[in-house]
Amino acid sequence: MRKLRRSAARLQIIGRKVWQKLFPPVATVAPVPVIEQVSDGLEDKVVVITGSSSGIGLALARGYLHAGCRVVLNGRDRVRLDQALSSLGGDASRVWAVAADVSTPDGARALVVEACARFAHIDVLVNNAASMGREGVRTAELNDADWTGVLRSNVLSAAFCTAEAYGRSRVSRRPLRVINVSSGIVGHAAPKLGSYGVTKDALEALGRAFAIDDDEGLLTVVSLRPRSVRTDMTRAYYDAATFALMDDPDVLVPAFVWAATAPSSAVNGRAFHDQVVAASPLAAAAIPGTLAGAAPIAIAPETFRDTALGQAPGAYMHLLENAHGFYPSARGALEGALDARGLYAYPDPSYTELKAAIAAEAGVAPDRIALAPGSSELIDRMLRLFCSAGDSIVITKPTWSFFHAFVQRWQLIPTEVPMRGDLSTGGLSHDLDGLLAAVTPRTRLLYLVNPCNPTGAMLDPAALEDFVRRVPAHVVLVIDEAYLQYADPAMRPALAQAIDECAAMVILLRTFSKFFGLSGFRLGYAVAHPDVVGLLARAEVPFAISAPAARVAPAVLADTAFRDQVFRTNAEGRAMLSRELAKLDIACQPSQTNFVLFDCPTYPATLRTRLKKKGMVLPNVDQFVFRNYALLAVGRPEHNRMVLDELAAF
Repeated sequence: MRKLRRSAARLQIIGRKVWQKLFPPVATVAPVPVIEQVSDGLEDKVVVITGSSSGIGLALARGYLHAGCRVVLNGRDRVRLDQALSSLGGDASRVWAVAADVSTPDGARALVVEACARFAHIDVLVNNAASMGREGVRTAELNDADWTGVLRSNVLSAAFCTAEAYGRSRVSRRPLRVINVSSGIVGHAAPKLGSYGVTKDALEALGRAFAIDDDEGLLTVVSLRPRSVRTDMTRAYYDAATFALMDDPDVLVPAFVWAATAPSSAVNGRAFHDQVVAASPLAAAAIPGTLAGAAPIAIAPETFRDTALGQAPGAYMHLLENAHGFYPSARGALEGALDARGLYAYPDPSYTELKAAIAAEAGVAPDRIALAPGSSELIDRMLRLFCSAGDSIVITKPTWSFFHAFVQRWQLIPTEVPMRGDLSTGGLSHDLDGLLAAVTPRTRLLYLVNPCNPTGAMLDPAALEDFVRRVPAHVVLVIDEAYLQYADPAMRPALAQAIDECAAMVILLRTFSKFFGLSGFRLGYAVAHPDVVGLLARAEVPFAISAPAARVAPAVLADTAFRDQVFRTNAEGRAMLSRELAKLDIACQPSQTNFVLFDCPTYPATLRTRLKKKGMVLPNVDQFVFRNYALLAVGRPEHNRMVLDELAAF
């Protein structure tokens, strides 16, 4: 009967997932278009847009007309221009078209002269004329004509048009706003787009140069980096499937309207991504860097439940903390120092005692230890130090869930290498050969969790030690060992001793948040070569480790009796859970951590909801394991029993 119920539950789960894919929820309230929110101040402004007979330029013409502007189109082909003019309604009092090749000084002059003759002046110039260059040609194979053609289209056209319009502005003393249509390729690269990438970098430099040379306060130059949208240019570069998934160019309009209206002091000489502007104009203007497009990393509110407020008193196990809580030695270390200056004053800035205790634990010299308020801060710091937006990194799939948030924050491009094996046989394991194969000359960092979160699996020590020696020298190799102390001693690799033998820059991460029960004290550390520790120190904040954390950490490291108890009871609880899950015919992954990954017999959210009503909060890994798996933290015996009793009902 249990198998019948379980099969029915699985069919329900599959049906729900298929339904969500086929019929995603539809918003019931239509949002106010961003263009309506930011178009104030554009009424009757004159906007000249180069390269506007189709694609982005034509979409911008529609947008600016909608915002109340008068618009001048431009292109080389009179027939296409007339078609574009007709598509916009052809009202000669609002929109005009000038056929001119603006990649030449004469053509740029003709555009500006005719625009001013038609509408008396120019308020906004959008430099959109551009060429991607000869299709499918490597950079080394570009000839003089290739470079010259793309340079004239992408850079000189903007230079000529801006100079002409700015000259008119200086005579009339009327402010001019210039918006250069840049590209997300800036600062990065793309295959067989060498001349395009180089000239888009140059276009932004051109904008900065014009802005800084204007000492009269008449000129504002903004560069916008639009996402790839459906145009003739992108159709020629991308495959059909990728092209079909792109947005229409109209999605770019709000960002360009904003660029035309934002205060000059906030945007002059700067470059912005259209998606960042669309998400938060305030962030785009206030934050000059990658973080402008980053979302805050949110933590589930269950972390802060308070039984004093009448909330469920059970176990909050969703962050995989130590079920045994505070070490007695930690309590003693704090109580013994309550009246000591060393607890409330600034700590030793060198953290001599703390580093010595950690170094003894890791079996290395103190100069190989870098401290941080949690190993998560070290991860964030390493991504900032060793990677730039758009860089390639390699990670496993699945991996620690928060790592994805840091990757998104710094706009890195991850290559995910799936684990080998299957949970049904308990054989999930990192694919070390696959990770090495995924490394390219552009890979900056490789991140590997061992023991793995969220699977609990652990690599053979000899295989891992061999792997780190094979990682190439240009890669920063980060091995996250947050759960190492829960693993059987025979499974723990001797990586700290192998660091000097590796070509790659190897960094081992450990934390006091799990096994040592100090998650609230925020203390983690890295083990690395002294030179690498010195690099990590470049982004370190002084006194980042609190005096109480520095006081209690050496105490818990030395508390061998309680450490043995934590290890033993966790191992017993883990074994019991695995054994009882097997009795319930529930497949699970053998674990070397304080949690067990299992094949949930019902929808995981259903199980979590039912247990939450009883005061127990379980981890949510739904979006990271991509199957119907759930994670069960090893708790105290009564907690383990509660979960097993709930699972027995399915």
